[in-house]
Amino acid sequence: MLIDETTTTALSPERVRDLMTTDAFQRAKADRLGAIEFGMEVTDGPPPEHARTVVTRRRFDTAGFPEFLKPMIRPTIVAVETERWHPSEPGGDTFTGDFEVDVDGAPVALRGHVRIEPHDDGARVTFTGNLRAAVPLFRSKVEQSAAGSVLDTIRTEFTLLEEHETTSRRNR
Repeated sequence: MLIDETTTTALSPERVRDLMTTDAFQRAKADRLGAIEFGMEVTDGPPPEHARTVVTRRRFDTAGFPEFLKPMIRPTIVAVETERWHPSEPGGDTFTGDFEVDVDGAPVALRGHVRIEPHDDGARVTFTGNLRAAVPLFRSKVEQSAAGSVLDTIRTEFTLLEEHETTSRRNR
């Protein structure tokens, strides 16, 4: 199932990428999504590329999940999200990355790309991915159910960016 979401912000592309890879941003995202545990690791590559890898682990209670999923999942699941940010071109202000989300305890995975590029006086942020369920008979139903959580996650990131933009504007 294709996932494709875009937003714009007055923040610069570099500021967006830097924010999205901070512990504070990822912890706020985990809190808003209702994670009961959170962990994060950031690895920066050597110069001149300065590639960045961000791995987050979020544990969720599955009590509120749809009934048809309960026989296929555990009482809690762990979403491991890995973002591999590519370096921008020298002097460039467009950032791209690959992401993958594997859910330990549920038969779904997400693979995709994120692009942060200049737009007006700020940035356009686009997430594009492919959500797959490993349940042959119920694939479509599981993917549709999981898509809601994926979109909530992406939209939560967009909301956090908006809030940071608003706070930055007030502090000028």
